[in-house]
Amino acid sequence: MIMEGPAKLLCCSLRLHSVGCMRPSVSSIVLISISLCVGVVRAESMSEQSASRLISALDERAYHDTAIVVLDQLLHSDAVSDSFREKIPLSRANERVAIARRT
Repeated sequence: MIMEGPAKLLCCSLRLHSVGCMRPSVSSIVLISISLCVGVVRAESMSEQSASRLISALDERAYHDTAIVVLDQLLHSDAVSDSFREKIPLSRANERVAIARRT
């Protein structure tokens, strides 16, 4: 198993603790804080990436009405960041234009 990011840092820290190189209390607290922060950032970006892929897939298949419904739900969702929410009106407008072109 290949470890990346916070998990790798935590394991390295535990190895250093066993040879007495670092004070366990301060370094452990710092590594746990970093792990929690990075985990939250990754989760937000993953949900936003998933939402973007869903909207793109719906757009490619000409399910513009469904894309608008999804965008409306994302507008009120806590799963996406404020910066992502700011882009929703433009995406919604693009879907409305696509509907108008189709008819």
